[in-house]
Amino acid sequence: MISLNLISPNQQKFIRMTCIQIVIKNIVGLMIIVTIVLTIAFTPLNKKVEQQKISDQMFRESVTAQNKERRERIIYLNSRINDLKALKDEFYPWQDFLANLANLTPKNVVLLDLTATHSEVHSFTLTGFTKTRDDLIKFKEDLENSGLFSNVESPLENYLSKENITFQIRGNFN
Repeated sequence: MISLNLISPNQQKFIRMTCIQIVIKNIVGLMIIVTIVLTIAFTPLNKKVEQQKISDQMFRESVTAQNKERRERIIYLNSRINDLKALKDEFYPWQDFLANLANLTPKNVVLLDLTATHSEVHSFTLTGFTKTRDDLIKFKEDLENSGLFSNVESPLENYLSKENITFQIRGNFN
């Protein structure tokens, strides 16, 4: 069989280019059609998403309005708790202090007045009465040896008489 090629090389090239252009136009046309179909399909979904966003925003606003009173109560309670916590931090366990002091006080010593400050320096002043000087000395030594009190001072005036002594003791407590 004999085949003759009657088309020139330039024409062959032009025909190939034309075929490629037609294929590209068809692909682009199909992409445009697919894009239009997808846009048509997704447009209702986009509107539904926008409606859902608006609905969610309205729901959040209504929940926020409903919970505003609760939130204000919680804030108020938190401030009260913080106030109570601050008071507790400033509190000194005076009942323990008094119990320890009572345990250290001998039978013949009567405490008449206690002045104590719970500030930077925990200081106290005791005024009392005892029948004998020995009881006063024992009381002072018990305070010093207890470990609960420091810098315990008793003026010399306390020791001038042997009996029926009104005394005053100063010091610091831990």
